[in-house]
Amino acid sequence: MLRVRLSGGRIHVGARLSVSFQRTLRVPSEGEFPLPPGLGAFPIVRVRTAPVRLPPRWRSAPQFAVPLHQHEALWLGFNAADWKPNAIKVSAGGVNAVSGGVWEPGLHRNPQDYIVVPDQPWLDGFNAGDEHIRQFVASPLGEGITAEEQLMRGVPVGGIQLEIYEAKPGRFPTRPRKAHPDVDVARLPPMGLAPGGRIRQKVYADPYGFDVWDRRRSTQVVIHLFNVEQFRAETGHEAPPSPISAETYAQYGLPWFDVYDEHMIAVSGSRVLSRLKGAPLAPSDRESRPLDPPALPVHRLRLNAPTRSRSRSDKRKDRSHG
Repeated sequence: MLRVRLSGGRIHVGARLSVSFQRTLRVPSEGEFPLPPGLGAFPIVRVRTAPVRLPPRWRSAPQFAVPLHQHEALWLGFNAADWKPNAIKVSAGGVNAVSGGVWEPGLHRNPQDYIVVPDQPWLDGFNAGDEHIRQFVASPLGEGITAEEQLMRGVPVGGIQLEIYEAKPGRFPTRPRKAHPDVDVARLPPMGLAPGGRIRQKVYADPYGFDVWDRRRSTQVVIHLFNVEQFRAETGHEAPPSPISAETYAQYGLPWFDVYDEHMIAVSGSRVLSRLKGAPLAPSDRESRPLDPPALPVHRLRLNAPTRSRSRSDKRKDRSHG
C-alpha cells in the first residue's frame, strides 16, 4: 500500500497523488449546467475509528471526515504527476460513481469503472451518460435519497471510498523527464451522496489501456461525510460556517465554467445512474430565485491533451478561485 497522509487540506496518497474536496453550490435539479466554480476546500480531519456500518473490507483503510451542509455540493479535485498517472475508483457508499455498479475489488474495463488521474482533473458527480454527470450533493441516510439507498440493499454506508492503483513497473518513467512546477501539494443519521442536477462533464476513457495498471495491489481511503453536529462529536473539531447560499452566484457575480475538452473520449454513462431520483433542495433554498442556465456567464477553460508534460495546477487554480 502507498503511504496516506493529510497535509495542506488534501489527502496525499504516495509521493505524487493528492485529493481535495471542494465546496460549491448545488445546481437546480431541472435543466443542465456547465461546471460550477469551487468556493474553497472543505476541511478534512483524520479519524481513528471506523463506524460499525462500514463493511469489513474498508475498516482497515485510513479514515477521514469532511463536514458538509445540505445546501452545499462538492466536487473532487485531483493533483497528480503527468509523467506517472494513477487509476482511481470512486465509490459513494458502495456505488461506483463511474459505472453505477455495486463496488467490487479490482479494476474492470467493460464497462470502465475507474478514472485516470491527472487526465481527469476533477469529478463533480455520478456519471450519467451523454457527457453529463449528476452532481454530488449531501443527503441524510435513511431518507431513501442517496444513490446507495436507491440502488442497493442492506445497511447504508454513506461517505466516499477511494481505491488507488499504480501502473505496472516499466510502463511509465520513474522520475520526471524534465523539471516542471510543483503541484499544490448530536447523533443524527450520517451523510451519503445523492444525485443532484445535471452538469456537463465528461468522465474520460482510459487513454493508456487497461493492461497498464497493476491490479494486484491497491491503496484504499475512506471519507466520512458528517453534518456540523456530527463532525464536532466525531472529531472534536468545529466545522467552519458555510460561505455559500443559494444567492451566492448572483450576489458575487461568480462565473460558471465549461471546459474545452473535445479531444478527450468520454466513458459511456450508466443507465442505472441516469435514472436515479434527484435530491430535493434544502428547505432554506426552496424560496430562492431559480437560476437560468442559458443566462449564466461561462468562463471557458481549455483542457490540453493528456500527453502534455506541464503541470495542471494553473487550470485548477482558475476553477478554485473563480
